[in-house]
Amino acid sequence: MKRIIIIVIIILLSLLVSCSADAPSTPEHEAHFTAATAPLPYLLPERTLLAVEIYNLAGRWSEIRAIQALARFQDKLLAGTAIRPDQLPLVAGRRLVLALVAGSRTIMPLAVLLPPDMDSAEPVLRSLGPNWSVVRARGALWVAPSNATDELEIVAAGDGSSLARVVPLQEADRRLPAGGLARGWVNPAALKQLLRSRVEGKLSGLIDAVGGLLSAELEAVRWIGFRRELEAGRIVTDAITVYDTRVLPREVARVLDPAATPATLPVPLPETVVMAAAFRPEPQVALPWLQFLAERNTAGPLRNVEFWIEEFEEWSNRILADDLFGAIGEQAWLLVLDSRSTNSPSWTLILQAPQSHRAEATLLDLLDWSVEQAWARTLGLAVPRIRDYRRDGITIHEVAIRTPFGEVAGPVFAAVDGFLVAAAGEESLQTGFALVAGGALAGGVGDHEQSFSAHASFWARGTALAGLVESSLVLCDVGEHCNTIMMAAAELLANVSFASAQARYEADAMRMHGEILLHGSR
Repeated sequence: MKRIIIIVIIILLSLLVSCSADAPSTPEHEAHFTAATAPLPYLLPERTLLAVEIYNLAGRWSEIRAIQALARFQDKLLAGTAIRPDQLPLVAGRRLVLALVAGSRTIMPLAVLLPPDMDSAEPVLRSLGPNWSVVRARGALWVAPSNATDELEIVAAGDGSSLARVVPLQEADRRLPAGGLARGWVNPAALKQLLRSRVEGKLSGLIDAVGGLLSAELEAVRWIGFRRELEAGRIVTDAITVYDTRVLPREVARVLDPAATPATLPVPLPETVVMAAAFRPEPQVALPWLQFLAERNTAGPLRNVEFWIEEFEEWSNRILADDLFGAIGEQAWLLVLDSRSTNSPSWTLILQAPQSHRAEATLLDLLDWSVEQAWARTLGLAVPRIRDYRRDGITIHEVAIRTPFGEVAGPVFAAVDGFLVAAAGEESLQTGFALVAGGALAGGVGDHEQSFSAHASFWARGTALAGLVESSLVLCDVGEHCNTIMMAAAELLANVSFASAQARYEADAMRMHGEILLHGSR
């Protein structure tokens, strides 16, 4: 979705800059913050979706420009403007905030700057051209696209609200590592309001469903914060998502257990793998979580989930909590593969399942039940089809959707040696079988993982990340400038050797540590 794309772009932009610890001390809440009385994030309104605070750009500019991939990224972003790369530190000064603010009609990208010489910096900013507006207010310079000039003037003047009233910035500073290139915050309350007012019921199909589920999930999130640093050619990110455990169902809150069994990536990874994730599926909370989402979004796609569960259990004489979720174990792995037979990536999902055949039988019953439901609800226009066949002594189940125009291929899955393996096709299914048979899922820490225990791990080749950005261009509908930004981001990611991330539970949060290694870095 475009919202996610824009957030990714803003976070990528934070790679260009650095931060220090010389901001003004945190003030008490007041009616109207200015740059002289508060850190710049306090000047942002409560409807701010995302804010990234940056300090001391001039102090580390030579260090940043020395990394060729980042320098080329900056040059591409500034191409076509009147600003040279060497002017950025002079304009940004020691304090800068990049933000996304929800406006009355659109989402406004915004920069708030505090250069050392306002009178010299303002003409440079105005040389950006007619597509950008510059406002001087509350002791800072405010910059936004010219089509949001009216909104910019309102935000710059201030409406008495502050991001600090809805996101606990002091708590975030305490819980994140000190310093860094940039520090940022996500405002769940504003995101939830945006999704409910702009997405739910107004867009069709999958986007509306995803928006509704996201807004329901955000009910339980207090705040999200992150810190980014550049260390010996590695871009290091630390992030934390803090939940309101009073809102979470008790069963879900209990999942946040720092002592839970860690999840490790397969060692070694097959050469065809371009992305890999290891995680705890937490099957015991699947039904409570679905019910929580349904209660928080009564008009959403899960509004009838309890009725569907009761109907299926009566039809099949099964209990989902026992026969499916109770049969799945504590570990799961998702792999994205370079497919030898197609030009598009393929995938494999492996679930530890001590009672794999019980889970397999329940899934087959669910599919049979869905066939009956599809005939009734679609009048036979879109009906699942399940075909079974055997390969090397293993029964494989192939799923497809039959339509009047032909069949749409779905996943294949099978139960094998205490695991459930699902995949996009048989080629990737065989990769899953090989990992199970070869013992690669037994655990271990490879070069791509940190030594601390992680409850989820992720690894990806840079080329795969670049491909994802390029493919997302089809979602970008704001013109040539957006394409330029996205292509610059794709080129930056093409210079990434690998990216890795690990997440672990805290009593009320999920903490993440990630690294991106650029080509030529050690």
